[in-house]
Amino acid sequence: MSSKMRKPLSLVLVFVMALSIVGVAPKTAKAAINEGKYFDVDVEVEAPYEQYYSDFSTGVNLDDPSISDEEAGITRNDLKDDFGLGLSTDGSEGFTILRALAKVIRNTILYRKGITPSEATDDQLKAANEEIPKYINISGGFLYGLSNDGTNFNTGTIKNSTSADLNGSWVVLVRKYGEKKFTRTSGIETQKLDNFDEVEIKWVHYADTNYSTSYGYFDADSYYVQEGKTLSLTVNQDIVSFDEAFNDVKSTSTVADANIEIVGTNKTLTTDANGKVSIPKDLKEGNYTLVATKDVVEGDSTYSTITRAEASLRVISAPSKTTGVKAKVSGKSKKKTIKVSWSGPKNDIYISYQVYVSKKKNSGYKKVTKTNVYGKTNYSFKKTKGTYYVKVRKVKTIDTGSEGSDGEMKINGAFSSPVKVKVK
Repeated sequence: MSSKMRKPLSLVLVFVMALSIVGVAPKTAKAAINEGKYFDVDVEVEAPYEQYYSDFSTGVNLDDPSISDEEAGITRNDLKDDFGLGLSTDGSEGFTILRALAKVIRNTILYRKGITPSEATDDQLKAANEEIPKYINISGGFLYGLSNDGTNFNTGTIKNSTSADLNGSWVVLVRKYGEKKFTRTSGIETQKLDNFDEVEIKWVHYADTNYSTSYGYFDADSYYVQEGKTLSLTVNQDIVSFDEAFNDVKSTSTVADANIEIVGTNKTLTTDANGKVSIPKDLKEGNYTLVATKDVVEGDSTYSTITRAEASLRVISAPSKTTGVKAKVSGKSKKKTIKVSWSGPKNDIYISYQVYVSKKKNSGYKKVTKTNVYGKTNYSFKKTKGTYYVKVRKVKTIDTGSEGSDGEMKINGAFSSPVKVKVK
């Protein structure tokens, strides 16, 4: 075996299927399978080669509370479905690893056809079931191959790729509810799952008795930056290794000299010794995809020592300079009302306004709006006798939060030209 076979390898990407099936039972009480409850079972499949996989997911966030149990859950009907694999239809098999994997694959097939699984007709489910055997190769209870597109199986040796034939195999790991470690299993047709169990199906490179694959990832799933500014990001790796008994060993580190492609541009970046890199300032407003690999060339072969990592990047322009600013004084009391108005959108949910005032034209401005002005293009405040200068600027607010967390980014526009107003 060549020397490159002995390296922790993770070629190029991401073979990730995730199924989070939302359970009606609280995590303090496990539901028996024969009760027909909805199960919370995570199934994750990962393999490090892009040519077999591009986007193999269920298509919806099944942790989203707006997704119904009927759409996300394993039902009694699923326990009586053969999924095109000849599984038992009398419910006696229970919820096995293979049944969970088949459910994920069928959901993926349906979503790729624009069909929401919970809305699929019997004929659509039957048609999807007929395709499932093209995606999975099972023999004697062992997982021999998985396909991303229903045409090419990976059977442990990567072929027709940018790298030479690289030996490896599919490893199925299960972590039972309440346990800390994953345990390797081979009987995916027979091993039953309980509520809140987790399944990991990983392709791992092997050389002699060394099984190791490095799964790459960015330090965030999504990045936001103002146009003309830069930001720093980090590429990390989880090195997943197995000893001869297939005990799961993990370590985490940053990735130096990783190549980061900004898809749709001609820009390629390289991380420093700490795995960090800065996004260039000249990117124009828009949405981008960042792809990280660590490519190694040996002879005629090219491979990445980490799985392909992806993250989204949104470059956001600053709001335009506010124009059409006017100021009008009214009232008879000692403190008179100054009403400031300006031109601009009233109903843009991302745009608000701030009003500043000073007694000097070129300095000393202080914000008079206690909160940003939304939904209108005027603001009034009171001042005593004197000469004042007023300026207005837009503020763009972008939601940067993810599921279960809040976050926002504020970008200030340029100030309007100062407008002079006298209070007599």
